[in-house]
Amino acid sequence: MNSEIGRFFEGHFFETQKLMKAIYDLAMGEGQGTVHAHIEGRELVFATEEGGRPGFLRMLPNPTSVTLAFPSGGQILDPAKRMKGPTGARTRLTLNNTLDLDPYVRRLIDQAYTLAAG
Repeated sequence: MNSEIGRFFEGHFFETQKLMKAIYDLAMGEGQGTVHAHIEGRELVFATEEGGRPGFLRMLPNPTSVTLAFPSGGQILDPAKRMKGPTGARTRLTLNNTLDLDPYVRRLIDQAYTLAAG
């Protein structure tokens, strides 16, 4: 983790930092290729190529939760309808603690990576 991203984690409650780090580790470990992370405004963007826009996953920390945004959310299979957002557009999912990172959320992130990697 580079220092810029390390500073991104500072200033949040400990529980929120733990959740952010768990999401970071999960997203960076996706797929066979290399995942790149960079900061855009208040979001940490995970992409399959350096500087890739819009990325396959975007993380926005809130005081007591973390919002995950999926730019290709309209193409992700979500049978439990846990993601929110307009049909065919960027969707989002709010996580409150590390227990919310269940296998279902992990599959959503995996699908997003697979779509981005092509």
